Amino acid sequence: MNHRMNSRTGFTLIELIVVIVILGILAVTAAPKFMNLTSDANASVVKGLAGSIRSAYQLAYAKSRLTFGNNGYSATWKNNYVVCAAEECQDAELTSDAWKGKPGFVYLTMKGYPYSGWDSNLPVINTIAGMLDIGVSWDDYKEFKSDGSAPPSSDWIIYGKQVDQTEYSMTFVPKSAPNDAKSGDNYSLTAADDSGTCGVLYNSGPANGPKITTPTIKVFVKGC
Repeated sequence: MNHRMNSRTGFTLIELIVVIVILGILAVTAAPKFMNLTSDANASVVKGLAGSIRSAYQLAYAKSRLTFGNNGYSATWKNNYVVCAAEECQDAELTSDAWKGKPGFVYLTMKGYPYSGWDSNLPVINTIAGMLDIGVSWDDYKEFKSDGSAPPSSDWIIYGKQVDQTEYSMTFVPKSAPNDAKSGDNYSLTAADDSGTCGVLYNSGPANGPKITTPTIKVFVKGC
């Protein structure tokens, strides 16, 4: 019995040192990769939304061509440039009361792309945001706050920026982004993608006035 008890030995000092060294190497090499998982996830959802926005505006443009034809968008059509998934779009008597603030209707620029600006007179549901599945409670998304943002949805914060007749943009920032990236002032057509940004900007140009060839999509991921 004593012989068997004496034969039980623990780890030697060398073995403990080797284990500690291995754990130290893992901490230095592997830990940073796990620590950046949230950043990588935010960057991925931002890039994914950028693709969704691109598909959405192309779909709206194609549908507007089917609705209006190739002759442009006549101001005689109640001054409303709207496409939708319902038969009401073909109704010559369609008025703003029939579509404004309701899902399924998208307001267009003169060029035929979903609009990227909104205010109390044009709820965000009728803009490009209305075509995206971003967890928005539409009743809370009717107008800008004083800082140019809309109330956050379950997933995103939306910022609006309107500069003269050149930039009517909406920027979508994930709620899980770092706090430094949650400022609408950090996003514009000329803003740099740096440590204070994490989002995707969509600029349709103004509803009326100078036409743009296609909308601009700008992705910010450095600060995710």
